[in-house]
Amino acid sequence: MRKYNLYTDGFDALFSGGSQRQIGYEENNSVISNNSSVTNSPLNLTLNTGDYFELVDANTDSIETFYLSGMGSSSSKASAELILDLHINTMSQASTSLLFSLTSGEQIPFTQSNNYSLSLNDFSEGVWIRNISIPLNDLVEGSQIDVSAIRSLLRIESDNYVDLQINNIKLVCGSASDCRIQSLAASEQQVFGSAPYNNPSADNFNQPRFETDGKATIWDKPFTAWDNIVGEDYDNRLTNHVRWETKDIDVNPNDDVNDYVLEVEFG
Repeated sequence: MRKYNLYTDGFDALFSGGSQRQIGYEENNSVISNNSSVTNSPLNLTLNTGDYFELVDANTDSIETFYLSGMGSSSSKASAELILDLHINTMSQASTSLLFSLTSGEQIPFTQSNNYSLSLNDFSEGVWIRNISIPLNDLVEGSQIDVSAIRSLLRIESDNYVDLQINNIKLVCGSASDCRIQSLAASEQQVFGSAPYNNPSADNFNQPRFETDGKATIWDKPFTAWDNIVGEDYDNRLTNHVRWETKDIDVNPNDDVNDYVLEVEFG
């Protein structure tokens, strides 16, 4: 089983090192916020009809997506679920359910998954309900959602006024070897290195990742590997399943060219 914490008394971060991505939120088209204003406490939300709350990448400069690999899709099932704790502070007598979903895409309008409806009829105010499960199959199967470009890892709406708290939000999938949240960088460069930018106006467009004795300085991400045992990106080149080093293979020491390669070992 693999578990990704999204909110635990504060917004969590996915991945590590140069690949780290901070989780934040978007609320009713407001600017995405990170975890600077919420720490060491459950997350308090007040929702009216038409309001929504989403967990997204906290980057405010661009729209960043995630790839839910091995967690099901519109045409296939898998074993994955969102799990959270819920506490109803107060709610309208007309409130009957919360709607949970995902969104995908890299520009507005985003594509929304199926809704998972959680009835509040049997919930009491002032009581924590632990480990509520939202199966991803119910969200993605038969929908138009693109699991390779997930914008919001969780979207919450209400059909009426409700004031609530949520905590311990996590995404869990059933196989540590076959499922994971994959960052956009990992999707483009599976094993190591920085993801290329596709914008021709960017400084690093079509620039080499590797030159002379190491990573080209124009790239801001170190050589990075991932394997099923570690379960997250790492840049320690010597101690894990994927190992690498630079080697000088200069066949002609009399010329002005330094011939270096990156040697990678698996296993």
